[in-house]
Amino acid sequence: MRIQQISVNGLFGLFDHVIPLNMDERITIIHGPNGFGKTAILKILNAFFNNRYSELLTIIMIIYKFVVVMTW
Repeated sequence: MRIQQISVNGLFGLFDHVIPLNMDERITIIHGPNGFGKTAILKILNAFFNNRYSELLTIIMIIYKFVVVMTW
């Protein structure tokens, strides 16, 4: 199972991000200006994959939709 894409809609009530992951080289660099949600996205992923759903409650208020696209 591999993640192909991460999509966050309504981050901070402002931003919609679609992050396609580089499946060939297995590394993806997330970059952007300060305040655009890079750290927030990493915190969301960390909480999601480490079953710390209570941490998502503090972040989820700033997100409209969070989608992880996976292949088997």
